[in-house]
Amino acid sequence: MKELKERLGWPQADEAGKLYPEKNIDTWYYYMYQSAGFNLPKNKLASQCLGRTVKGDVAVVRSSPDDVDGYDESFSKMDLVRTIDYYKTANSRQVFQQREHSRLPRKMGMPGDF
Repeated sequence: MKELKERLGWPQADEAGKLYPEKNIDTWYYYMYQSAGFNLPKNKLASQCLGRTVKGDVAVVRSSPDDVDGYDESFSKMDLVRTIDYYKTANSRQVFQQREHSRLPRKMGMPGDF
């Protein structure tokens, strides 16, 4: 978070949460950080994607669970736009629960199709 604060000039940054891409993938996700402060406006797109109120600017990075290596950290603006568009109709909490649940067998050392 130190790098985010330095690069973006944010005095404070908070974790906003993670959202999975529109593709049926559970090996990586987008992670949002939000600027912190008082009287910040609601960020409608981030709030829609995370299923909760997010205020202020956000920074988005690509990340993965600890048990996954070799994912591509870079992403295109279009990839992110497709994901944001997906969450216009998808239930963000349901998507999150489904993807987290699909990771469970892998976490326990079982094949993914168990």
